[in-house]
This record gives sequence, structure tokens and C-alpha cells, in this order.
Amino acid sequence: MRRLSFLAVAAVFFLASCSSPETTTYTWEDISVSGEFLFSGPNTLQGKPASMPLNDIASKLGIEADDISAVYVNAATIEFEMDTLRGTLESALVQFVANELDLISVATKSPLPATDPVSCDVAEDPEDILPYLQDATTSVVVDVNVAQDLEVLSAKVTFGLTVEY
Repeated sequence: MRRLSFLAVAAVFFLASCSSPETTTYTWEDISVSGEFLFSGPNTLQGKPASMPLNDIASKLGIEADDISAVYVNAATIEFEMDTLRGTLESALVQFVANELDLISVATKSPLPATDPVSCDVAEDPEDILPYLQDATTSVVVDVNVAQDLEVLSAKVTFGLTVEY
């Protein structure tokens, strides 16, 4: 009888360990990026997120942040803070970078539409951005092609995230 109980408990643990991770979605809003003295051609806007969303996500799920196993970008939008899209901005590439992590691209849009907000096309095979969300040195980088010189350009980036835990 004892052996049967042990086997039943072992089977439950085995099945639980083989189950796929649970997923949820989260919207990470209003990451400010900016650049100054932009020239005609490729330019970079960048900004550090005010806070990383891992603790908010974990709190929403009722889990510890360490229980989050992966985070993927499933949507990205850019809202430029001045009416610059008409004929001024041609394309955008959204990326993450950190001091000890490589630059990764998560979304792009080319050509840009004439109005805000810009819904970007996310990578078909997205990379796990969890290491970037765990690193305090992470910056969001938006490379834009500009058709004319600009003194300053600012934007807000919003990400839709798929969270595995």
C-alpha cells in the first residue's frame, strides 16, 4: 500500500513537471525615447524605462518575479510627440540593449504611416527579453530614418508582452 502511494505521488510530480508553462499578457506602456540634433538619414532615439515591469507582472499573477521564465514582445507601438510623420520619418526599428547584453531587435515598421500611433511588425520568431527586464542598465532604442534635419524628436513606446511562468 505504501509503495502504491509513493508511485501515485511520484506520478503527480512527474506530470506537473512535464506540463507546459502558463502564459499571460501584459501591456508595458509609455517608455520615453528621444534624440537631439537629428540629420537626414539614420538616427537613434533612446531611453531608459522608468521601471521594469517584472514586479508588476508578478504581483498581478500572485507569484514571485523569479517564477517568470520568459517574456516575449507580441506587439509594439510608437507614438511620436510631434506631427513629424508626414514626409519626415520613413522607418523605425525597435530594439533592447544593456551593458552586458547584445542589442536585439524586437519590432520594425517600414514605411511609416502618415499618422500616429505606429503599430510595428514584431519579429516572427521573437527573442526572450527576460534578461533585459532583469538588467537595470537596459535601454530601449528606436532607430529611425529621417528625411530632413530635426532639432529634437521624442516618442513613447508601448509593448504588448507575452509572459511565461
